[in-house]
Amino acid sequence: AVTRGIPEAGTLRPIADGIEIARTYYDARGEPVADARFDHIQSYVVGVTLSCGEPLENVVVSDILPAGFEIENPRLDPSVLEGRGLEDMTEPSHLEIRDDRLIAAFDELSSGEHRFYYVVQAVTPGAFEQPAIAGEAMYDDTIRGRGEGRRVVVEE
Repeated sequence: AVTRGIPEAGTLRPIADGIEIARTYYDARGEPVADARFDHIQSYVVGVTLSCGEPLENVVVSDILPAGFEIENPRLDPSVLEGRGLEDMTEPSHLEIRDDRLIAAFDELSSGEHRFYYVVQAVTPGAFEQPAIAGEAMYDDTIRGRGEGRRVVVEE
């Protein structure tokens, strides 16, 4: 029997073949959430960082949400955080919001680091697995990157 889906936690290692990708959660003050513990009915900023060694075209990023989270604002103005703004935002050429993930496409990325942000809300208490964030060049299968998945906890 063959099954498909998102692998169990710990089965996928990060990769960086031409592109590195990482996800960071920030609280309302703009401070990183380091321990993967989130308060129920609170909003958090998700920061996605893409690092390219050379200019790339047609890059797609897929960020699957853990169960218990919903996307609240896919087009965040980085100046809305109290403590500090989230600098150097790169706007995706295309943004698609689904129930379980955010998909962003970039027509062109110059070499260097690029960031974009969106807001999620922790809506259901519990412990959940969050799959790794992934990015790839649509027409070049040698360019791909994957971050790390992790366990998140939404506390009442």
